[in-house]
Amino acid sequence: KVGVRSTVAPGLDLRASWAEGFALPDGPAKFATGSQVRPNIFQQVELGATWRSSGRLRADLAVFRLDSTSEIR
Repeated sequence: KVGVRSTVAPGLDLRASWAEGFALPDGPAKFATGSQVRPNIFQQVELGATWRSSGRLRADLAVFRLDSTSEIR
């Protein structure tokens, strides 16, 4: 996972991150004879902002996209 965070104005932070990971399929799928099993690759991108007022009010907004490959259904 790689990410950056920046304070662009007093009380306003912007952030972005990218992550990649993998998972193996469940037991029966990966042990089936003759199956060509590949790991399931996940990639996630996230963008977000955090705003803080001078009082106790705080807001956080995030959007993300998650992609995966080689899923066994």
